[in-house]
Amino acid sequence: MSTLNDATTPGEPCSYPSTPGEFAARWNGWSEERRAWWLAERTKTAEVATSCFAQDHHGQLESLRYLERRGPAIDVKHLTRQREWSEAVFGPGSRAAGVVDHIRKELTEIEEDPADLAEWVDVVILALDGAWRAGHSPEAIIGAIKAKQARNEGRTWPDWRTADPERAIEHVR
Repeated sequence: MSTLNDATTPGEPCSYPSTPGEFAARWNGWSEERRAWWLAERTKTAEVATSCFAQDHHGQLESLRYLERRGPAIDVKHLTRQREWSEAVFGPGSRAAGVVDHIRKELTEIEEDPADLAEWVDVVILALDGAWRAGHSPEAIIGAIKAKQARNEGRTWPDWRTADPERAIEHVR
């Protein structure tokens, strides 16, 4: 098994690597037997982890997918923590214009690199920030996300194969 590029300093022992570089450093320090064992264990819990970790550095994403299967990644506790942090760092109040301005900047960054997951996540976090700043509770935000998804699933949509890939696909009205 090959070593991984872009290794940094490994994290603390028994801690989860927080960056791809930390994971690569840990991986590169393991014996072939340890790597084989680790890959076999991940195969049991996440069907695609083997190829991702061994081949293309997308293991962090696969680990997150594994964790999502264990329970919701964004729940009331998470939204409460995010709100407390945001309020402490950016202050209280609506800040709607500032949040929208920041979302516009993130959208420009997405247009420059549509594959950059971090920029998409920035938009999600900012949207959640805007929702609580508009007075909505974590429970209401989660409920609205689920309700909107259900509503979208119940709508009629045009065939995506005939749609312009550079334009939004909107439901049939």
